[in-house]
Amino acid sequence: MRFACTTVMKEGQRITDSLGKKAQTGDLKSAQVLLLLLNPEAGKEKVKKKKSGPTSAQQLAAQEPWVDPETDELADAGYGSREPE
Repeated sequence: MRFACTTVMKEGQRITDSLGKKAQTGDLKSAQVLLLLLNPEAGKEKVKKKKSGPTSAQQLAAQEPWVDPETDELADAGYGSREPE
């Protein structure tokens, strides 16, 4: 690591010139490295904390099924029953 830091300190201008020329010709990696040199915090990805507890799908599966009051009343009265006679 120390060698890399020393090299960048000594050859920084030459490195940025080279990266700039490559970036201008369309080299995406060189452009990305230049941007990281300008803003080192941009390269650090934020790690999402894993939520503890059940997932949304598990929560939905654990719930009682929804019953439509209109359909339920008709079924009790003998109308609209879905069971075969």
